[in-house]
Amino acid sequence: MSNCKYLSAGFNLLAFFFLSAILTGLLRGLLSDYLSLQLMGVRINYLCGFASTVFTIWFMMRFVNKRPFSVIGLSLRNHFHSFVSGIMWAVAIYSGGFAFLAVSNQVNINAIRFDGRSLLLSFIFYLVVAVKEEITYRGYCINVLTTSMNKYAAVVISSAIFVFFHRNNAGISYLSYFNLFLVGILFSVNYVHTRNLSFSIALHWFWNWIQGPVLGFGVSGSHDMRSLFRLAYPNGDNLLNGGTFGFEASVVCTVLCLVGSAALITQASCPSILRKAYHKVRKRHFR
Repeated sequence: MSNCKYLSAGFNLLAFFFLSAILTGLLRGLLSDYLSLQLMGVRINYLCGFASTVFTIWFMMRFVNKRPFSVIGLSLRNHFHSFVSGIMWAVAIYSGGFAFLAVSNQVNINAIRFDGRSLLLSFIFYLVVAVKEEITYRGYCINVLTTSMNKYAAVVISSAIFVFFHRNNAGISYLSYFNLFLVGILFSVNYVHTRNLSFSIALHWFWNWIQGPVLGFGVSGSHDMRSLFRLAYPNGDNLLNGGTFGFEASVVCTVLCLVGSAALITQASCPSILRKAYHKVRKRHFR
């Protein structure tokens, strides 16, 4: 029976990615003359992928998984505090990481180039990126995987899938692969305990936006966006500063992701542990 569940989960994921790719290709074919145009800073090319992802998840949940789309966890209701918390986590991680790199002379700010329009458009773009990737790798993948395995195994596999779909990013290295895997875990921990994407989307959104358009690092190898800070690397590209790939190729990122994931797991687990301990004591003394 368990083997059947594994096969079913695997089939669902393969079917989802296959259908999403087919639909994306069809949309891009229909809009081939407009793919380079932008709508509020987001290229039509990317919006085709976003639309096909949302539709495919809805289709799979409705007709294959037989569950409502709402179980993906997109609602902000009663989870606004989680959304704000996700933003603060991103700010804290990048403030600490950048401060360490600056003090250790691994990065210098060469120039500050304020462009309000560029910052706003990149802000919108990375929101779309965060929603698309979170409903895919956390919302859909983890929901499917947890039908056949425990939540932590689902986190590991969904994070590996997350890395797989970033495998062709420019300048990716073995450390980048490992860090992207850790980033996937960091983005997943809150979700598997709350089944709501507010924290994950906020963390992912500000993680990318602060990393690239604000601080000037590459975003998983991409340098497409104009940044507020223009960085220089006095000691050249190395394992501390992440080089051209960006912060996600830095050992500083490795440490912060490990510490952050451990903190989130502890935060999520402690109330459960305390409740279990309380019920044991109550059962023993008040039966």
